[in-house]
Amino acid sequence: MKKIILSFILFTTVLFFNACKDDEFGNAVEYDKFYQNLSDADRAVLGVYAQFSTLARQIVILNELRADYMDVTPAATPELEKLNENQIDESNEWVKPLQFYAVINSCNDVLANFDKMLAENKFTLDEYNERYSDIGALRTWIYLQLLNIYGSVPYITEPLVNLSDVEKYKGQRENADQLLPKLIDYVLKLPMLDDYIYSSLVSGTPNGYSLDPMFISKKLLLADLYLYNNQYAEAAHYYRQVMSTDETSDNLNLKRQRYRLYNYPFTATSGEPGWYAVVFRDGHIEDENGLINTWKYIFTDVSSSRKTTDRASMERIWCIPFDDKLEPVNPFTKLFEGYQLKASEYAMDSLWGKPMRNQFPYDARGKGGSYTGNGLITKYSGRNSNTLAKQHGFWMIGRAAGLHLRYAEAANRAGYPYLAWCFLNNGIHNERYSYVNDDDDRVYFPTGTSTDHPYPADYLFDIGYPREWEQNAGVRGRAFMPVVNFPAGLSTQLDSIQWLEKQIVHEAGLELAFEGQRWSDLVRIARRINKEGRNGFHFLYDENIKKKYEYAKIPAPGFTSDEKSWYLPFYE
Repeated sequence: MKKIILSFILFTTVLFFNACKDDEFGNAVEYDKFYQNLSDADRAVLGVYAQFSTLARQIVILNELRADYMDVTPAATPELEKLNENQIDESNEWVKPLQFYAVINSCNDVLANFDKMLAENKFTLDEYNERYSDIGALRTWIYLQLLNIYGSVPYITEPLVNLSDVEKYKGQRENADQLLPKLIDYVLKLPMLDDYIYSSLVSGTPNGYSLDPMFISKKLLLADLYLYNNQYAEAAHYYRQVMSTDETSDNLNLKRQRYRLYNYPFTATSGEPGWYAVVFRDGHIEDENGLINTWKYIFTDVSSSRKTTDRASMERIWCIPFDDKLEPVNPFTKLFEGYQLKASEYAMDSLWGKPMRNQFPYDARGKGGSYTGNGLITKYSGRNSNTLAKQHGFWMIGRAAGLHLRYAEAANRAGYPYLAWCFLNNGIHNERYSYVNDDDDRVYFPTGTSTDHPYPADYLFDIGYPREWEQNAGVRGRAFMPVVNFPAGLSTQLDSIQWLEKQIVHEAGLELAFEGQRWSDLVRIARRINKEGRNGFHFLYDENIKKKYEYAKIPAPGFTSDEKSWYLPFYE
């Protein structure tokens, strides 16, 4: 059966829409005849996203294998082994930034042609605003990943004739402190920050996949940029906007559930354990027979629209589907199904090996959720068994749990550690109390009276009727994990903030493992600690990365306290 292209276009080369004509970019259509109407513009957008999806493998592996949750197997290639050992040279294809800049160049070309189309009245201003903002945001997101991986990179916003011209910009690299303000300013000036609303781009469902969540969430991107730039109030503001999606809707399901970590309590009569929850039929059963793990279906449910009340829409903010009927096919099949990479022994035993609320012996987001008993990673395989599957699955770039954790990180740093603690644990259930009920572990969030709220709007989650956040389960609550309590001896608010920050990033590792975020999370916190005059390297290396290698009884990579050693070389 002839493969169906996700974007409905004949996508013969991944650099189909570049201005470049040389062999480096492959054969293209007659370029001058393109960009004539709205249909061409939509094909250009979808073509860029098809090309963008080819970055998934590199982004995920560079962010996970260099950290503590992923490890190589004897079947791994020498290049993967060297990456795992932090023994990097220019011959290793995994570390080269060229493909990133290929996608950036496509973005630059499309943006330039969109400007030309608008000037020639080939589509309306509203049509231009949606599409231009989307591609501009996507390019910005790629630059953020480049900063996380390489530390400093050339910032190129004009189309290149030859991709090799990137080399000319090698000496014009900008680090995070220099480039992040530019990226923030650029996104703020985009003409539209909302998701596609009426565009034909989000109306199709090829092979049952909704295109809607395939496109970047611009507000989520802006929040991330502020967070990486240590602008916590601004980050919380935009995370809150994403979390507030459909908060004013008349549809009660949308109002209460969209991106809320909403969880129905399990009842034996309904048989419904909750959306993407880990629960037990009987809270006292301590074996796998009593475990119901719907959390794993985040990564296997096909239906996914940001505009409906299906299960997937409650969790997925931004994701790219892979399928054996689509191009490109799943790039992780060979790596994970082929058992070249697996969950690290350290993570399986020491991190996910902590008991659940009823003393079930391990965190079921790990074994049975993210991997099988031998460490076979299942998040990208569209199944949770040892049988090789078709090449379907999702690259989960942004989802509700990650949104909650990022918001908690921002709120904590903005001076609201108790609020962040609520989101980390069991959510917000009542607006007038501030105690922990030992019977059900619910956390009650104090909001005072209706006329005297102690929190400003970005941090106030339980107002109006019905109360949208009343049934928020929290990250650990949804996973049936016990509450993480503040320890004794934290004498100042700053002490609480610094302690809680580590708990949040630890939880992000458990919840978001193998999704391409771990290294970036660790480095973001380590850099922040350094800026406070404390030892960020100790956090990054001694408290986290090194433990994977110590557990495996192999030499740990040679990172140093010099931040430059944390990043991959850029064309060196």
